[in-house]
Amino acid sequence: MTYYQQHRERLLELSKQYYKRDRQKILERNKKYRETHREQYLKRRRENYRKNKTRFLQRNEKYRQQRREELFSLIGRKCIVCGTEEKLHFHEVHGKDHQQSNPFKDYKYIETHYKDFIPLCNKHHFIIHGLVEHCDLDKLVKLVNLLRELNVD
Repeated sequence: MTYYQQHRERLLELSKQYYKRDRQKILERNKKYRETHREQYLKRRRENYRKNKTRFLQRNEKYRQQRREELFSLIGRKCIVCGTEEKLHFHEVHGKDHQQSNPFKDYKYIETHYKDFIPLCNKHHFIIHGLVEHCDLDKLVKLVNLLRELNVD
């Protein structure tokens, strides 16, 4: 048995203590390394992603599902027009256009402004966005609020 195997617990504890004590120094050193060895760093990152791609995707999907469940509990789980529970989207009533550059940030935005969102199935979400182009925004908001009132559980 090697030294590391015999003293594994102790070495892990020492490593944690070192990181806690010198965290700022370690982070600065890592940042400096990334800046000076940019190509090597990016290459290693790409290789690591390729090697662990399925694990990364599974973890992100699990996180995404958890966030969607939290949002469903806040906003609702049925399309306010037809009542279906399949292929739901969160539509912002006031029609602010948000780029979906980072879905995790979008979830955070929806979570903080959940009263401005309604659940719509894929079909009705598409129809609403079609109406946005040809309709006054205030009229569309009134229509959506009317639909919401009609479908109160």
